[in-house]
Amino acid sequence: MSAVAALAVASPAAVIAVSDLSDSAKPPTQHRQFVQAAMITDLPSELMSALSQGLSGEGRRDPPSRWSASTFVQVLDPDFFGGRDVFAGEMNFLADQSRANRPARADRPVRLPGDQAAQRIATAQAHGVDYDAATWSALAKYAQALGVAMPPVLA
Repeated sequence: MSAVAALAVASPAAVIAVSDLSDSAKPPTQHRQFVQAAMITDLPSELMSALSQGLSGEGRRDPPSRWSASTFVQVLDPDFFGGRDVFAGEMNFLADQSRANRPARADRPVRLPGDQAAQRIATAQAHGVDYDAATWSALAKYAQALGVAMPPVLA
């Protein structure tokens, strides 16, 4: 586990201190902010490796003996902290502020994860889903075999 990940487990703010200390020992570079940003950006990857592979006991250190996948799941209950309503308010504010940014391309607004899926679901619920003839025929065949009625075809 890298020193950055170890410090991040103790305190996420520690990565900034590590960045400042490590940069002072090196000769100044032309892209100092980029180096610091890269270290902070890489933190989630390092931290996820530490938590998923380190805690599972099956990581990169040992040669693989079989296929395995290490996963780390963290579940937080907002009610244990500031409360669900406060959390929802903060997240809605963050989402609104993110979407209010000027997009890189005017024809492509700023999106957040899930925005495109939510838009496609709303469109499908309002107008239905288009299927090609072969797919619709296959679905009808399986529906009949299972005794399930096909939905009506929308115009």
